[in-house]
Amino acid sequence: MDHTLRRLAPGARIADSSFDCIFCTGTLQHVTDPLRVLAEIHRLLRPGGIVHVELPFLQGYHPDPKDYWRWTLAGARLACERVGFEHLESGTHIGPTSALVWIAVHYVGGLLPGRLGSAVSHASRFVFRPLLVLDRLWRHNPEAQVIGCGVYFVGRKAEAPDPRMTRA
Repeated sequence: MDHTLRRLAPGARIADSSFDCIFCTGTLQHVTDPLRVLAEIHRLLRPGGIVHVELPFLQGYHPDPKDYWRWTLAGARLACERVGFEHLESGTHIGPTSALVWIAVHYVGGLLPGRLGSAVSHASRFVFRPLLVLDRLWRHNPEAQVIGCGVYFVGRKAEAPDPRMTRA
C-alpha cells in the first residue's frame, strides 16, 4: 500500500490512526523487514482497532518477487505483540493437508526435467486437490499448529488512555 501511495503521491503519508481494521494476508513473507511493516500497521490503526495477520508456516518457497520468512504460531504472536498488539486470537488458518499437497505437487514435478516436470506438477494438483477437504478435520486440532501450512493472529491496538484520567 505504502509503495503504491509513494508512486501515486510522492511525499504523501497516511495519517496516524486512519483505520478501524487492517488485514495483512500473504504479505509479510515478501518484505525484508516484517516487524517494521507490523509497526506501520500499528501506527495506522486507531486505538481499539483490529489487525488480522496471516503468515506462512510449512508453505513452499514462492518468490513474488522475493520470499524471506516463515513463522511458527508462537513467532507470529511474539512479533505482533512486540510491536504493541494485544492478542485476541491466533491459530492455524491453512491446515496440514495443504502443506503436504504443496510439497507433493512440487516434489512430483521436480522428479522430471523441464516442461514435462512442470506438466506433471500441474496435473498432480488435480489428483491431490480432493485431499484438501481433510484440512476441515484439523480445524480445531491443536496439533495443526505443529504441521499446518499457515498461521494467523488477530489483535487489537490498545485504547488510548483517557486524558481526563491522567494526573498532572
